[in-house]
Amino acid sequence: MNIRSLFGSRTLITALLVSVTFLFALVVGYLNPVQIMELKTRDMLMNLRGADSLDHSDIIIVEISQEADEEIPYLWPWPRYVYAKLIENLNRAGVRAIGIDVVFNDPDWSEPSNDSLLAEALSTHGNVVNVGHIRERVERVANGSETVQTSTVFPHRLLRQANRNPVGLVEMVHDRDDFIRSYLLHREVLNQKHYSLAIEMIRLLDGIGEEEFGRGDGVLRLGDHSIPLFAGNSMLINYYGGAGSFETIGFERIIDDEEFETVTEMEAFPTNYFDDPEYGLLHQGVLEDKIVLVGATMPELQDFHPVPVHSGGRSTMAGVEIHAHALQAILDGRHLSVVEGSIHLMILLLISIIVVWATRSLTFWPALGVTIALLAGWITLSAWLFFEYQLILFYISPALAIIAGYGGVTARQYVREMREKQRVKSMFSSYVSPKLVEKMVESQDEIGLGGEEMELTALFSDIANFSTLSEQLSPSKLIELMNEYLEEMTAIVMNRGGTLDKYIGDAVMAFYGAPIPQADHAQKACISAIEMQKALTTLRNRWEERDPDLPDDILNLRIRIGINTGEMVVGNMGSSLRFNYTILGDHVNVAARCESASKKYGVETMITEDTLQQADPSGDLFLVRFLDNIRVKGRRKPVRIFELIGYREGADEDQLRGIRIFDEATELFYRQRWSEAEDLFRQADEMEEQITGRPRAHITPSELYLQRCEYLHAHPPGEEWDGVFEQTAKI
Repeated sequence: MNIRSLFGSRTLITALLVSVTFLFALVVGYLNPVQIMELKTRDMLMNLRGADSLDHSDIIIVEISQEADEEIPYLWPWPRYVYAKLIENLNRAGVRAIGIDVVFNDPDWSEPSNDSLLAEALSTHGNVVNVGHIRERVERVANGSETVQTSTVFPHRLLRQANRNPVGLVEMVHDRDDFIRSYLLHREVLNQKHYSLAIEMIRLLDGIGEEEFGRGDGVLRLGDHSIPLFAGNSMLINYYGGAGSFETIGFERIIDDEEFETVTEMEAFPTNYFDDPEYGLLHQGVLEDKIVLVGATMPELQDFHPVPVHSGGRSTMAGVEIHAHALQAILDGRHLSVVEGSIHLMILLLISIIVVWATRSLTFWPALGVTIALLAGWITLSAWLFFEYQLILFYISPALAIIAGYGGVTARQYVREMREKQRVKSMFSSYVSPKLVEKMVESQDEIGLGGEEMELTALFSDIANFSTLSEQLSPSKLIELMNEYLEEMTAIVMNRGGTLDKYIGDAVMAFYGAPIPQADHAQKACISAIEMQKALTTLRNRWEERDPDLPDDILNLRIRIGINTGEMVVGNMGSSLRFNYTILGDHVNVAARCESASKKYGVETMITEDTLQQADPSGDLFLVRFLDNIRVKGRRKPVRIFELIGYREGADEDQLRGIRIFDEATELFYRQRWSEAEDLFRQADEMEEQITGRPRAHITPSELYLQRCEYLHAHPPGEEWDGVFEQTAKI
């Protein structure tokens, strides 16, 4: 007895159609475009639901905003003592807990004592949660494969020791379309579990110990809070609304007390937004018993992320506000949950049975009516469960089952009718499979992310005073001249075997030695710099002939170039969605610092000793002069820097004599023979135009050393002085 005789031909075909419909909807539902459509459908429901009131919320966001950056009289990153003052003032105002979404992983760049002030504030008040994040680095192993190395980027040791509260993670979980819909609750790194900022804030607020953490039945238990888990270690964020839902206060308003002077107070009138007796935040009670989250809303800090809720046409939200939504949802017990996988499979199977049975049993119009009603009913049921019970169903897979079941059965019936008309009879092949939708997926090998360490030469060039120059031209004229300028500079880089990394506004970043190895990469970079300076002269003459009415600043346009040679990482860097072939490393930063530092010395091209030694080991090719022995920002090891003037061949006697005088003067300077050095620097200063072969700059190396001689003559540095100057020094 075969299966067909046991169950009947019609029953067997129906079962096969149901199986195909079920499997089709299940498999197609896992395709990336369909998954994104599923996510977008949930987004639509969330936006249709609208914003929920946050009048009950105790969360206040303190913004590190553009206005704050303009009011606080320090360059970003701000000194740590402003964060210490923030903590002090917030506690004066009576807040319950503070979360600071800033990773203090490096010591304070301006003054080490600032870290001590922040550490003291953390230790004294004990109600602050600092944050960190997880760093993942892809490394190649011996057999050519790759491994991911995971580490933590946490506040540096002094701050961690001072703060008895654990560090909270601020990782963002991006969906397939890069939107933030879920929130990481915890993650294990090197066999140690770390929790998110929101979880650590809950722990601090409720005084929850490790013994009150638990996990089971798909939830994370945290004291009295039960959080439905999503994807193992996350939760879905039940947003209360779009960007700007929570009450915000500017960072500058919290620290603006009678002791702190803002830019407005320096330039105009006193404000004291925090402790003024009449209008200060301290006396208004707006912060009392509040939960404060501090984070960036400055666009330059790039902490904005796509979110599924919209507000005022915006679909992005600052990271600190995402943490606020997650924290508020946990406090309120207002969680989204997703129907379990087994229930989803049962629903999908039931829908497949209904639609196949109806389509096979009914005539065309009644079958179409049942299909439309089933589809509309599923959409209505899904929306109702979401609005009323915060329950998320899988919307697209069941809809696919309805459409595919109806379409498949209808197609089969159509094919069978065609076969009957053609009188093609076959007892054992009377069944015709449902129509299959072919899927064409092009498979291409992707260029992998990662890089390798190589010795390269980096070149940075920048137009001097570009902002001022751009104000003197119309946008169309500026674009015309800039395109012409960049065309010339890029051609020089390419012709000398360099790799154009990127344009950064008017700046050009290039490197030599990769992807095609070059033994003389340092020399090619120096030759490029000389040719770029010469090409600029040609350009200026061309512009003047073409348009004599151009502003003088344009016709006297200057560029600054910085070059350094050393070990750098080169390769494809970025994300799997978008990446660039670029260079990274300490020596890249040194090249950039040389370009910016050249302004201080009044020179056009600055190179390091490493570059000079490789580019011209014999000293016969390039005409250079030693400038200084400096310690650039962010680097402890001193760097010897030189001005690249041109080629040694063709240099006249006055030029060589001027350089010799300058070199003798610097030698006397480093031997602390200030008076003798001053005499020679004055001679060299009078010959600056002969030395450089160009009009005198507003500052010259000789003038700079004369200022230093005067200062050090009055303030002797002592016998232990090594002659090294910080790049940020005033002398």
